[in-house]
Amino acid sequence: MKEKKGVAAIDFFCIGFGAIVGVGWAVSINNWMAGSGGPLPAACGYMMALVLMIPVALCYCELCSMLPVSGGGMAYAFRAFGDNVAFVSGWAAFGAFITIIPWEAIYVVDILSILFPWLKTGQPLYTLAGADIYIGHIIVGTLISIVLFLINRRGVSTSASLQRILCLALVGAGIVAMICAVFKLDISNFNPPYENIGSGSHSSFIGGAFSILASVPFFLAGFETIPQGIESAGGNVKSVGKMVVLTVVLSCIFYAGLLVTLGGAMP
Repeated sequence: MKEKKGVAAIDFFCIGFGAIVGVGWAVSINNWMAGSGGPLPAACGYMMALVLMIPVALCYCELCSMLPVSGGGMAYAFRAFGDNVAFVSGWAAFGAFITIIPWEAIYVVDILSILFPWLKTGQPLYTLAGADIYIGHIIVGTLISIVLFLINRRGVSTSASLQRILCLALVGAGIVAMICAVFKLDISNFNPPYENIGSGSHSSFIGGAFSILASVPFFLAGFETIPQGIESAGGNVKSVGKMVVLTVVLSCIFYAGLLVTLGGAMP
């Protein structure tokens, strides 16, 4: 019988990076700039988040090598503190991840609605927080959620194969967007560097940068998927642990790059 190969470190990187970046940035990037006072404070906020998140990522990197078992934070909490803390940790992670699923479905449908306007045809079923909800949104969002559930249910190896393709497409799309924005970049769009347009409670550049830190943990959620599936890793487990740090670093740089380039191209 042919031995089944484990999931490579690069595949774990694609899983982690894809889980962090996703499609949320395409919908939220305008709100990031408006809520923090401009593209520069927002980009600065993500670089500050990078400094804050590196120690967390390094802890996960070390724990991945020490305890290469499925479960992630729950397994680490069990080893360090026992049953009760592990129980709380596991349910806290479950609650955090399950709340992300509806947001991802909404983000994907928002993007698809731009590409396929027929998703917004007809009368909206209802309005929520000022947004019209159509039957096409509900059907497509539900189908996407079910498909993603079925893919992940098949295991890490199946998810990794698909995630590698999607991650390359995602990164490629982001790079193309940044390159196109560079050609349209106008330095005058950065003036003033900070401007409170009424959507934030801050009153300075640093205040605007700090304000985005409140939402950063949500948009950096996903690197925990690497330690959760590390039991399926093939080769050196330490290299997989390093992917946790790499995903956090590159994700923050990716977000900051998008903010600077797209912000510079937009009036």
